[in-house]
Amino acid sequence: MSKQESKPADSAPAPKKAAKNGVMRGSSPAVPAEAPLYLVKHKDHFINGRVVNPGDRVRYAGVPGVNLEPLDDAARQAVADAEEARDQRKAEAATKASSRLKLLDALNAL
Repeated sequence: MSKQESKPADSAPAPKKAAKNGVMRGSSPAVPAEAPLYLVKHKDHFINGRVVNPGDRVRYAGVPGVNLEPLDDAARQAVADAEEARDQRKAEAATKASSRLKLLDALNAL
């Protein structure tokens, strides 16, 4: 085909290829209809490929942050699980910091 010739009008564009995880580039993540329901509390968020504002209700299947208020039982359970995991990480970090301080004290005592 020369530079002046164009493709025939009846030719369809090539289909987009899906990534290895099956998601099309530029598409929003799929959210199951049974995903926990939350209310956005204080500030704008980028959830499920779109900006949500305070007061918006949103279904979100990820780990909820502190800006999401649970509105159903599944969301309350997800928030409880997330808080437990955060508390556990904080306790592990405090233990690690404490052991480092003890080591520094022992080294300074030498």
